[in-house]
Amino acid sequence: MLCNKALHRSHGITAAAAYTRVASRTLMTAAPRKSRPTCMAYGATSVSVFSARRRGLATHATSEPQNIAVIGGGITGLTTAHFLAKSVPVGTKITVYEASDRIGGWLDTQKVEFEQNGQKSVVQFERGPRTLRSYARDTWKMDDLVLFTLLNDLDIMPSFRPGGTRYVRIDGNITAVTPKNMIKLLWKPMLRGFWRMKRNRLGTFADRSDQRLPKDMSVGEFLRMAAGESRTVDQFASAVLHGIWGGDIDRLSMQSVMPKPWHNYWLKEPLPHLAHLPAHELALVTQLLTEEVRDMVKLSHQGALIAFPEGMGSIPKAIAKSLQDKPNVEIKLGQSISKVEFDSAARKVMLSTADGASPAAYDKVISTINSKHLFRLAPKHLPAARPFDEPNGTKMFVLMKGTYAEEDAKAKVREILHDHLGIDPDERCIMLARTNKDCIPQHHVGHRELMARADGELSAAFNGQLAVAGPSYSAVGVVGSMRSGYDMATQVTDPGKGRGRRHGSRSLPRRREAASRRPARAAGGRQADP
Repeated sequence: MLCNKALHRSHGITAAAAYTRVASRTLMTAAPRKSRPTCMAYGATSVSVFSARRRGLATHATSEPQNIAVIGGGITGLTTAHFLAKSVPVGTKITVYEASDRIGGWLDTQKVEFEQNGQKSVVQFERGPRTLRSYARDTWKMDDLVLFTLLNDLDIMPSFRPGGTRYVRIDGNITAVTPKNMIKLLWKPMLRGFWRMKRNRLGTFADRSDQRLPKDMSVGEFLRMAAGESRTVDQFASAVLHGIWGGDIDRLSMQSVMPKPWHNYWLKEPLPHLAHLPAHELALVTQLLTEEVRDMVKLSHQGALIAFPEGMGSIPKAIAKSLQDKPNVEIKLGQSISKVEFDSAARKVMLSTADGASPAAYDKVISTINSKHLFRLAPKHLPAARPFDEPNGTKMFVLMKGTYAEEDAKAKVREILHDHLGIDPDERCIMLARTNKDCIPQHHVGHRELMARADGELSAAFNGQLAVAGPSYSAVGVVGSMRSGYDMATQVTDPGKGRGRRHGSRSLPRRREAASRRPARAAGGRQADP
């Protein structure tokens, strides 16, 4: 039966197998060609594959027309529907259910009119993510390819710009995050930690190369284990993780939150100009790195931040318009799903809506809503489940943890801005406040192990015909959600392409394939900038 704790705690459905072995046969090694010694994240690379790939997925693919439902009209659901519509057999019907009266989920651009010096003006606010930020040079993520493929499909051209200065508050002092300041602030603890980490790793790889990765641990526990106790390092790491995940470093899973340093710590260091690359990322490169996408990757060199003239909300609007132009796709707004059941006799997944209409039968249902909401819908016998024309001014985005009434939140923000930046609390401004509950699902320690158990239980309960995708089950962030939607659409329509894919959407491990070698090119990855 489906793990109640798994779904209720907003953990994800994922098989642990892709990250359980640390030998080079389960991770790929990528080496830039000597003639083009560019960064692996953006340059042409020659990749050798030594991977025991996973074959098959718990989703049932078929060449016959199907009736498919997608629960959720956020960025994950829309991306899933978009890529499904591109490749499903002729005659397949796709229905997207969205409980609210708008699509886009957390991507919500709002324009506010106001009067200044007798002139009426309009200011554009982002109620959710404001920009996308690339971490391509620091990670092996290839999620950018999904974003760029989607933008190319929709004929959207983003703008790229360098990121601004960031600040952290440590011991009551606001410090700019610059190389000079970070070296001055963290030099001693980082130096001690570096030598401690090297000492911990010396002579240990031979003993661990053929074993499974150690038990999952929190980010805080990993840092202390690898680099020793340091209050300054703890504060810095906590500030960074709160900004991205809005979570506690002593509860967030190292495997889920920081997979690259987690694997690099336990794996033997590669030869010069080489880097470890998971099999699923190479598979994505071979599928999506077209000439058009390659051109957009080159444009992304202009800056780490990506924005859109009409705001982040323009992405879901463009996807929805594209879907509505397709005769086999229907988007139902204001249709809240009240129950999800499996009819074993008809071998269909039945969806009931809150308006009391008769249940609709589907061959395949993909849920992209928060796992807590899915738990409430599942049967009770599953206990386990643009700004150039704006007036002059400064826009600030304050992210606070906790629940506040709207007026209390505004008062608290004024207090914080006065305390940190000396801004007069009585200064006239436009202020919007909203509680974004569950916008960043927390992947705590044990996330992968818990989800691996829930995966099989969910598959057994719905005969593999109910699948899940989204940040409750994979990486958080806008493009992480897009990647999850792409993965799920690919698994449904072409299981062969799903081999070796990262488990951003639920899957079941099956028999291993023989190791293979294959050349490819690599690009970068991107996540939401909170």
